[in-house]
Amino acid sequence: MTFSRILKAVCREYGIDRHALHHKLSVSEAEIKAWEEGRSFPDERKLKDFSSMFAIPFPTLVKSCQEGVKDSEDAEEMER
Repeated sequence: MTFSRILKAVCREYGIDRHALHHKLSVSEAEIKAWEEGRSFPDERKLKDFSSMFAIPFPTLVKSCQEGVKDSEDAEEMER
């Protein structure tokens, strides 16, 4: 599962929106939107914060970002 999917699932489960999450993680709403769309990923510090806030193991989040990068690379290759 990609980080984008985890992020969306957590927001649904906890009933929080992009605005609330940007306050909790101290990042811009535009940055969170990019995470939701799989265009970028949180840095290590933000992943650790996210992990602590929502009780998701840090290694799971790292793997989800790696999967998101792979999905992005696969999509780019298919467009060629």
